[in-house]
Amino acid sequence: MSLWPESERVLAVFPHPDDEMPLIFSLGQRDPARTALVWLHSTRRRRAESLSVLTAQGLGDAFVRFGEFPDGRMARGVGEMADWLREVGESFRPDRVVLPAFEQGHMDHDSGHVAGRLAFDIPADEYPLYHAYGDRLLTVNTFAPIGGPERRRILTARERRRKRWLLRAYRSQRVALHGDLFHALSLVRVRSQSPFRQESVRAVTHASYDLPAHRSVRVAQISLRPAWRAWLSAVPEELRASAAMANLRFQRP
Repeated sequence: MSLWPESERVLAVFPHPDDEMPLIFSLGQRDPARTALVWLHSTRRRRAESLSVLTAQGLGDAFVRFGEFPDGRMARGVGEMADWLREVGESFRPDRVVLPAFEQGHMDHDSGHVAGRLAFDIPADEYPLYHAYGDRLLTVNTFAPIGGPERRRILTARERRRKRWLLRAYRSQRVALHGDLFHALSLVRVRSQSPFRQESVRAVTHASYDLPAHRSVRVAQISLRPAWRAWLSAVPEELRASAAMANLRFQRP
């Protein structure tokens, strides 16, 4: 199953090299000429790791850009990231942008989401990474419960094996070890998907970026956690409000 119409020009935003893995097969089956992959942070080594995976997946001719925003400190630069993404978009002219989910798993992920929503006045999707701040066991490859229906691509057994093999390319981040660990945990935890089972997206529909994107009890818990409070204080209220207004313009009736 294709997650997007082949006629669309799709631009995917990734906070860090290796964050492309949740969508690597779905992007790899597309025409590279209609596919853009943009990273907000990079180092020479991490850039080389991601490029090797793109080549292995047939995306070597896709539109690619790497930013140099600081790892772990993107929240204070959301406006600057939005400006940079807007400039990148002018070179590619996307019909749809695909963003890291607003899910309270990593401050950079939420910051990249808001920056991407500010940069592009076009329909937007989001993809899950992991959540939530402060949990002893993170929930991976599974959307937080607040949001619309998701579109899934279930991986074949061959694709699952290949994704595990591809993770070894990210030697600087121990991604392969983490992937195996979360796969093992998914076998005994109902709410968490294996990172190798599926790739999924859903339309971005968040009406507000002033609260965590979780249900009531979890909102109260996450709102008290230092990472959320730090993110909320770092991202200006007017930027959060503008991003939410962009979502309202593209919600389906």
